[in-house]
Amino acid sequence: MTEVDFSRAIRLLPDTLINQIAAGEVVERPASVLKELLENALDAGASAIEIRLDAGGVKKMRIADDGHGIARDELAMALARHATSKIASLADLENVASLGFRGEALASIASVAQVTLTSRLRDAESAFALDGGAVESPRPAALARGTVIEVDELFGNVPARRKFLKSEATEFAHCSEALRRIALSCPEVGFTLTHNGRVVQHLKAESLPARVAHVLGEDFTSGAR
Repeated sequence: MTEVDFSRAIRLLPDTLINQIAAGEVVERPASVLKELLENALDAGASAIEIRLDAGGVKKMRIADDGHGIARDELAMALARHATSKIASLADLENVASLGFRGEALASIASVAQVTLTSRLRDAESAFALDGGAVESPRPAALARGTVIEVDELFGNVPARRKFLKSEATEFAHCSEALRRIALSCPEVGFTLTHNGRVVQHLKAESLPARVAHVLGEDFTSGAR
């Protein structure tokens, strides 16, 4: 058993370590990252969301939505801790009507992976991009509308966390299940899931009965009547 040195002075932790500790509450595996980013896209009013995963989402994850986007001067704040457009007071916190806090999730994810955020407001002249942890100003980028979030090498800078991930097939299965749950609750939104370059699921915007049939199968639909 390791002995604890009680003589060590109390001190503030570095921001990087604080972020990585906080990430443990949000980021367990690729599926938890996907869930957070899908919720952000839905909160942004997306009607179509495209998900691309490599190696079960561990190597790379790209989520593109056609939502209202993020302003250039707010991109850096979206990647900062305790920054969100969802709440501004205690009253807001007690009556949360959104799925997630975009800034909180992104800050945690960016502390354990390489994150690139690209976005364009619907009425903006151009899109801008910013890398997680970067100090420079957002750079011009090519994007028609909405937001694209790329997450590379999940837990690449935290090897102790990465070794607890399961096989590629298992991690992809968890990601697929996370998408299924959200897709069932939002039939009015279209979803496309690509894994290792192959489209494995395409759901167009549809009615709830149609979405249930497409996600859970005709046998389930027939048995539920």
